[in-house]
Amino acid sequence: MRNTLGNEKKLQERLEIIEYGMNNVPEELLAFIDENPNIREDYLIHAKEDPINLRSLFYLNYSLGENLDNCFGYYLNWLKNYSKQYDPKNGYGWFELFDVLAIGICYKPRLNDFKEYIIDLINKTNIKDDYLLNEFYFYLFEKKISNPTSYKIKYAEKIFKEKNADIIRIILNSEWYNFHKEAYWYNADKADNNIYEGYWAFDIAAIAKILGIDDSKLKDVPYYPYDLVHYCD
Repeated sequence: MRNTLGNEKKLQERLEIIEYGMNNVPEELLAFIDENPNIREDYLIHAKEDPINLRSLFYLNYSLGENLDNCFGYYLNWLKNYSKQYDPKNGYGWFELFDVLAIGICYKPRLNDFKEYIIDLINKTNIKDDYLLNEFYFYLFEKKISNPTSYKIKYAEKIFKEKNADIIRIILNSEWYNFHKEAYWYNADKADNNIYEGYWAFDIAAIAKILGIDDSKLKDVPYYPYDLVHYCD
């Protein structure tokens, strides 16, 4: 198991709950099947294409230690449906936007499998003037989206300035988690119900990859997805 914070049994139970919900129609909906014969099919299509469910499958499988090629399959399905449904006006947060792009940085050797979804997603975003978003896009496609004006993720600026593993370690130990107080997953490990799926600093991992930072000393630092940074090295 990669995750060091959560309980393996609870993570596995969470995975089973997500998978069950994607393949089975709730009883309360089945009561309306006479009124709407398509309710079963419509529900299952929605559940299997829901970016929230698909994100959970990627996070949980990564946290539980699934191999990176299998995790890529979950990522690809998540990215495909996320890009298709993404609309910043409908409450899609930028934390997840940076997450899904950062994971793509780490999976760049397989870019041909998912570049169309990244391009579609970027075309829809309303924060094209962000430095980090431009750095991500440049790393993947060797061109900028726009003339950036600021870093939406403030600690990213520190890493690009210092360009070393020491600043990353400091940020991971004291800043990264608290910066995400507005993220929907914040404090999930302390919730009464089983909603924790793993905390991973994919954005920082992508920056380390872009800058070519020697991250050997970060291998066991909390939140840092070391093996994903070195996919296909």
